Amino acid sequence: MDKENLINSEEALSTRVLLPLLTASEREKLQTKLTEWSIARERARYEKLAELESEKQGLLRDLDATYDGIHENDNWMQEARRLGIKQGSREAQLHYDLADKLYTRQRHLQQTQIPEIDGEIDVLIREIEREEALEPSIRAKDLERLLIPLRENIESSRRKRRSAEAAVLIAKRREEEALRLAEEIEESHRLATEFWLSVQPKLDPEAIRLRSEKIQVNVESRNIPYVIHFTPIANIASIAQHGLLSTATLHKEDFDHLRTDHLRDDGWHDWISTSITFPNYKMLFRKKNDIPLNETRGWAILRIEPRVLWELNCKFMITNAANSSYWFYRGDEQSSVDSFELMFSHPEDRHSLPDCFTTDPQAEVMIEHTIPLEYISDVVVETESIAESLTGKIDKPISVERSYFAPRFDYETWKGGRRLQPHSGAHNAHIGAQF
Repeated sequence: MDKENLINSEEALSTRVLLPLLTASEREKLQTKLTEWSIARERARYEKLAELESEKQGLLRDLDATYDGIHENDNWMQEARRLGIKQGSREAQLHYDLADKLYTRQRHLQQTQIPEIDGEIDVLIREIEREEALEPSIRAKDLERLLIPLRENIESSRRKRRSAEAAVLIAKRREEEALRLAEEIEESHRLATEFWLSVQPKLDPEAIRLRSEKIQVNVESRNIPYVIHFTPIANIASIAQHGLLSTATLHKEDFDHLRTDHLRDDGWHDWISTSITFPNYKMLFRKKNDIPLNETRGWAILRIEPRVLWELNCKFMITNAANSSYWFYRGDEQSSVDSFELMFSHPEDRHSLPDCFTTDPQAEVMIEHTIPLEYISDVVVETESIAESLTGKIDKPISVERSYFAPRFDYETWKGGRRLQPHSGAHNAHIGAQF
């Protein structure tokens, strides 16, 4: 069985299974390493034995020297008796003391030190014999140890395979569940919106025209340069062909696109999410982290002409449209001049923001159905390589401006999920925290 088949199987990774996977060169290196370890063990065992033998030889030399000392001292005493040196003399006493030391040393060597070293040598010899008997099993364990990297590599590949299979299955189940929930939520929103619209007063065409003119004046007085929409690079080809389309339109027409939010929290399926002047960087960062780069191929900022704000059907949200306060209030109230102006309210939180920036960085403009390609001014990307990859993909100017992919300069104010909180059905808002 080759490595690929072994990875895709669940067979136990025994030595018998792993060895055939090695090349001749790998097997030769493995055998060399086994021999080196075996020789090292043998050398270590016999080096210890040699140390003990050397220590014993030192003790035996010490014993010989002690014998010589005893012999010399005995000769002196015999000569002293012949010469009539008294036993109580100082010189005789020194030799008696020396004799006592030499005999004590002799007994200690013969009865203690040499027997002890002989015992250690006997124990070590038995240990060497035991280890040599176990050498085949030790070599087998060495072989297991040398095969650990190969075993771990295969086990890691197996885990990745299982993880990938599980991820596919989980993703499929989640997508099915997300679609089901999205349909339920959308239906709930549709029914709620129908009811809400049914009880709202209808605006006549003249009132709509006047409202559009007031919004245009407001936009121009604030010098709003663009409306912003971010999208994966993978969607640029579709946008170049069809313009920007809502999720509902894309689903209905079955256009090829990368969907970035399978379960919308806000239920605005037939609306396109945009922001004014600067991207909703919090949402952009979340999308960049949640969706793999190999799927998105990077991100693009579409800068859209501000006239969409008075020429197309727009809803103006003081904060993220996913806020539950917006779920059931989709009548003309959110299209009003007041709703537009609320996006720039709360001067205490603007911190020297230019007039063209919304107060809450998550403020959104929801645009119904579609934004035709003619409204798209240009495309901004994060790197030169991404810009080059879009060459010939869309008939719009492409530039690299990294500042669009960074937080807004007042991001400290909006850390921790802080946002402006709309009052349901009212033309005012307050600061709240959403976690």
